[in-house]
Amino acid sequence: MQFKRVSAVLAGCLALVAGPVLADNPAPPAAAWVTMGNANFYNASLRALVILFVMAILIESALAVIFNWRLFLELFYGRGVKTLVMIAVSALVVWTFNIDVVHTMLASYQLSDPSAGSDTLSRFLTALILAGGSSGVYQILVSLGYRQARTPEDIKPKPKNEKAWISVKVLRRSALGPVYVRISDAGAVTQDSPPQLAGVIAPTGFWSIVWSVFFLDRNRFPQAGGFEVDTAKQYKLDVSAKDSEGQVLEADINGLYTFGPGAIIDMRTTL
Repeated sequence: MQFKRVSAVLAGCLALVAGPVLADNPAPPAAAWVTMGNANFYNASLRALVILFVMAILIESALAVIFNWRLFLELFYGRGVKTLVMIAVSALVVWTFNIDVVHTMLASYQLSDPSAGSDTLSRFLTALILAGGSSGVYQILVSLGYRQARTPEDIKPKPKNEKAWISVKVLRRSALGPVYVRISDAGAVTQDSPPQLAGVIAPTGFWSIVWSVFFLDRNRFPQAGGFEVDTAKQYKLDVSAKDSEGQVLEADINGLYTFGPGAIIDMRTTL
């Protein structure tokens, strides 16, 4: 019922945009409800959305050269740097070309004085909308009922059924050179196998979390995501390195493990 109502409203609004609206030809009730009796209301909104969509696509296409650059992927793949770059470039475009769609829309809705000119807040909001790119347009489609809302599973991937993810982070103290991470299949789970791990809560400082958001960790295996393991099997974990004297350093997390379905295990050790 709600989808039909939204469709009827949009159909009436598109009729207003498709052709001129004459004073003696009143808008349909649904369209009149959305436009508050004024066709310019929806016309201004549609024009603003088109401008934002085109500008967002242009910015995304221009920055794709940087985002797909191998050096960028090696340093920042899966990190939050891309968002900061999008915001910075969008703000630069807004201030350089004087694009203030938010102020224009508010003036069209008679919620702002057209002669007052743009202000910092409206320009910053315009820049944030542009930085949202195609995902921002997707959210608009969700609000209109034409797309389903993204679930937490879509935003943050999880292991498949009967699978788990494991990662190993090494904090270097005495280790020099490469650190060897070995994960070997030790056969099917038996009654003598250790209890299944559902998760690991490791002590993490605030700045370590901030750093991990923006930069890949070279002392983590794998550097992004997790190594997939089967929950029906047990695995032997062996992490080792050598110190300056050539002595082998064994990690305190070495041992036999089993993992629960959907578990994401982030192990930490100091070598």
